[in-house]
Parts: sequence; structure tokens; C-alpha cells
Amino acid sequence: LVDHASRAAEAVELGFDERWPLDSPAAVTTLCGLNLAGLALLGEEPGAAHWLALSDPRLETVLTTLAPDGWWPTGFEDWNLLLPLLVRVADSWERLAERDRFDHGLFRSAWAVAVHGLAPPAHDIIDLDRVGREGVSRRSAAEEGRAGGQYRWLQEPCTWALDRLARRFQDSNFRLAAERWRTEQLGRGSPWAVLWEPARSMARLGHPDRPYHLFESHGLAIWRSSWAREATCLALASGPAYGVDRPQWEPGTALDADANHFLLWSGGQALACDSGRLTEPLSQYHNTVLVDGLGQSPPASHDSGAAGLEAAWLSGLGGSLVGCADGAYPPATGLQTFRRHLAFGPGYLLVWDLLNSSRPCRYEWLLHSHGAIETGGAGEARVVVGEAALQIQALRPHRLKLAVGEVVLEGQANLSQLRLGTAESVSQTQFLVLLAPCSRQVPCPVQAALLTGDTAVGARLTWHNGDREDVLFPTRGRGIVLDDLISDAASLALRRAGEGDWRQLLARRVSRILVPGGVVLTASQPVDVSLAVEGGAAVGEVESATGATLSLRCPFVPRGVLVDGQSGRARVEREERLVSVRLTHGRHHLRITGW
Repeated sequence: LVDHASRAAEAVELGFDERWPLDSPAAVTTLCGLNLAGLALLGEEPGAAHWLALSDPRLETVLTTLAPDGWWPTGFEDWNLLLPLLVRVADSWERLAERDRFDHGLFRSAWAVAVHGLAPPAHDIIDLDRVGREGVSRRSAAEEGRAGGQYRWLQEPCTWALDRLARRFQDSNFRLAAERWRTEQLGRGSPWAVLWEPARSMARLGHPDRPYHLFESHGLAIWRSSWAREATCLALASGPAYGVDRPQWEPGTALDADANHFLLWSGGQALACDSGRLTEPLSQYHNTVLVDGLGQSPPASHDSGAAGLEAAWLSGLGGSLVGCADGAYPPATGLQTFRRHLAFGPGYLLVWDLLNSSRPCRYEWLLHSHGAIETGGAGEARVVVGEAALQIQALRPHRLKLAVGEVVLEGQANLSQLRLGTAESVSQTQFLVLLAPCSRQVPCPVQAALLTGDTAVGARLTWHNGDREDVLFPTRGRGIVLDDLISDAASLALRRAGEGDWRQLLARRVSRILVPGGVVLTASQPVDVSLAVEGGAAVGEVESATGATLSLRCPFVPRGVLVDGQSGRARVEREERLVSVRLTHGRHHLRITGW
């Protein structure tokens, strides 16, 4: 141990910081080992104090800087490797030196990574950055019947670390996360548990309340429709990979040029994904955009303001996201604007990309799957993976080139690739694409038509039951003005029974919605709203940054209102079918019952 620690200390002294970025597994494992050795042998070995002096400041930088929201900059697999080591360091300092080193976002939010980092099929993970095997693609693992075989489980999963953090933070979410990993049999248990703490028998505790999470520092949003294996799950990775303020040291291990890359699961399958291989970090292997055939620069080559999550609203029903990648592309492309807007709800995802360059160029919109991609009518395609399918309908640009091919590397076809391109070189363009998950054996339950005006763009979705849903983005700041709809929402999805009353409402930063039948919603301050009519009641979530009074015209005669399970903050006008609710700042659960 002394010999190994001495050699590690020598390596740290001789150019360690130049050779190894502090987010790399090699750097963190070396520092953890040196720190633990110093603690264990302090007072017995003359060099122990020096080992601590070398490793401790660097570990403090790791703990305070790298993952303030919990998500490790280089991906899920590195997190799974390094979290137990870092927890052991913090645990040792608490026991041996009575110093608390747990109070960092890396530890506080570890449960969110453990739960939301897994895709609905438990063998699958949110594969971003350094995730995957060099020689095994997602497609080859599926063909060989080895679901999840494309991943490198660098060690047994970190259930011991989650148990230890549960005791430290007294947060049931950690126990839920650890139990989920055990229930899904992700590995055979951590070596730390064998050495220091035998595994305990734990009752199945269920899942966290909210099936969505926002990793703000990493620019990563993950949403799922439920905790079921067949659920729809969406992830948008926009960056920055290193938080708002990049550390002084130069990062180098976040490889994937994937700003505004999205992933989509449904029906137990990855419908929109990347290859799962470490050797394919370029933009052309991700679900993003190419400019004149060029992709993004590596994350380490641009500053943290080059890409990020500009706006987000997630709820149990759906949500709205805006990713910005204006500075993620090399100067040679001339790209000035790349905004990706996502609006999603039950049964659909609508993607609106706004692109602008200093010179005319050709834009290509990419989507990848390890399943088969079939083309249909104009601007239409269909992804088939097992018994799940994804219907794709491109509504913009008007002159569109559609092509399907295979990504072949090292003689192996790793991915099917859909390319939607502009027919000619233009300085600015828009892509508006509907993606609707469905069953392979069942026709897609929704059809889309372009919906546009001077102030808004979007799609009118027609559902098989006759419902009509308008999903809209304002094109000139906040403001949507159409013949049959006026709103100041930053994004809006309003579902109505034909021309009648609303059935479902998803809106971000809204204070008014008007339709020909009158006012649907007004608010004294902008709010985020997610409501659906279920069995004679309107149920959902409302969030306000400052507090607001919300007035809502119901599609039924209202009887009573509960806010977070409590009454007393609402007024009901039955003749007008109007409900007014006083909201404090924050997120609230709203339930309006009818007669």
C-alpha cells in the first residue's frame, strides 16, 4: 500500500494535472486511493500527510465543481464507477476526522442520477458522453439477445453508496433508488458492501413521486410518461457539460459533440438513440443537425456558454424544452442560431428547430435508431424496433429531401439513419417534425397538419377519437395569434373535443388563452400549466415563479377545488363555469371536480 501510494504521489507531482483532466476516471481513482491511504496511515507512515496535501485540494475541486446537479460530466458509467469511491472518501473523513464532506450536489442528487439515468427497460441507460463499448453497438447487442450488452459496467452497481447516502441525508429517494437497482438485478452488489456492510433486505418502496428530472448544470432534461417498462421516455442533452462556470483546469474527457441531441424510448424499446459505442462521438452519429455536412466541435473546444438548456417545463402530463447550441459549431459553418424547441404530451413529440447562418448552406436533420427505418409519403417515415414503432412526419421545410441509410463503421452496420435536408443552400431554415410512438401492429393514432401564421408555427394534431390538438410555438417573442386562438404562452398545446371544450392543456409561461368561445385561462402573472380532464375532473400541475391568481374556464360545471390536497384558496362561479385560484410561488397540484 505504501509503495503504491508513493508512486501515485509521485505521479501527481510530475505533471498529473496536465495529463489527466479531473473528471477522468484515472484522475479520480488515483486521488481517492491516495486520499484513503493518507487517512489510513496518518501518524504511522511519514509520507501520509504529504499524500493528503497532494490529493485533498484536488478532491475538493472534484466535489465542489464537477457535478453540482449530480450528473457526472462524462456520463452514467463513469458515475457508477466513481461514486462509490468518492462516498468512501467522504465516509472515511466523517469517521476518522469528524469532517463532513457529504454536503455537495454530487452526493445530494445521486439518487436522481440512479433513478432517472435508467431508461424504462431497466437494462438500458441514458447513453450520453463516455457510455458504451468500443466493439459492441446497441444493434449488435440486440441481435445477439444481450439486452444492455453495449454498456461497460465498469464495476458492480453502486447500491452500497446509495445506502450510505440515504443514511446521511435521511432521504427516502436514496432507498427507492437502491431498491430499484436491486430489484432489477443490475449486477451482483458492490464490493464495498461485501467488505464493510452486508446487504440488507429491503421492502420494495416504489418510485419517486415525479417521473421527470432536470439536471440544470449539465443541461439535461429527462421525462417519462410513467415508471412502467412500456412508458415513453424522452431525454434532451443540450449542455454545458461542465456547468455554468467552467473550472480553471482544462476538461478533455467529455467527447460527444451532441448539443441538442435527444433520445426517445417507448414500448420497451429505444426508438431514437445513438450507437452505444465509445468510438462514435461525432455529431453525425447523434440526433442533431449538420451544417454543410459539418457537425459540432468537441465540448472541450468551446466555452460553457456555447450550448445550454434555455427553458424547461416538465410535468407528469408532458412539457416543453428549449435547447440552445448557437456556439457549438466550428466557425467555418457560419452558424449563428440553433434553437431546438420540444413540445411533448401523451402520444407525441413535436420538434421545432430554428437555424440561421451568416451564409447560405445546406442543413441536415438527423435521427438514428438501431431498428429499421421505412419511408412513406412526402416527408414521412416509420421506425420499427421489435413490436414498437415511431411514426415521423416532417412538416417543414417546405422543400425537403429525405434519405435513409446505414451508419457503417469497421465493416459493421451499427445504426439506421434518417436524414431530412434542405433541398438547396439557404441562410436560414426551420425543421418542424412530429414523432409519434405507437405499436408496430396498430396504425398511428394521430395525424399532423402544418399550423402557421404571422406570429406562430406548429402543428394541428387530429386524433382517432376526433379530438383536435394545437401545438404551437411563438415566432416573435411571446405571442400567438391565429384565427381561432390567441395566447401569450411561450409554448402551448391545447387539446379540444373537435371545435368544443378543451380536454388537455400544456402551456409554459402563459397568462392568457382565448378561443372563439371565450376566455380559457387568465393569470395575474405568467404560470406553467399542465391539466387534463379525467372522469369529470381537471387534474394536473401549476407552477408560478412569483405567486399568481389563476382563473380557468372549465369544460364542465365546477363543484370544488383542491390545491395540494387542501381547499380554501379558490372561488367557484358555477354559472360561468369559472374557477379562480390564489397560488403562492412554487409548484402546486390542482384538482377541480365537477357536478
